Amino acid sequence: MSFKQKDFSACTSILVGKKATADGSTLIARNEDAKAAWPKHMVVHSHKEFEQPQTFVSPDNNFTIELPKIRGKYTATPEWTSKFGFFEEDGINEYGCH
Repeated sequence: MSFKQKDFSACTSILVGKKATADGSTLIARNEDAKAAWPKHMVVHSHKEFEQPQTFVSPDNNFTIELPKIRGKYTATPEWTSKFGFFEEDGINEYGCH
């Protein structure tokens, strides 16, 4: 019997809410498992309200979804470049959701 080895790549995110820290801070950390020395940065997307419906279409697989007219402010830690995609898979929004 032989087993085929698969290569897996996954980042690890740690989100700590304000009720879990001694001083009420919110903490975010993220590593990169795909490449060495592949930096991230933190961005803040502002609260937005739209009169007309908006649609998101993924540039990777054409997944499409209607977005709500009101979008809360949120943080994210994308890769330093969008050359290979956005990768904003961790953050906290203004409503306290991770």
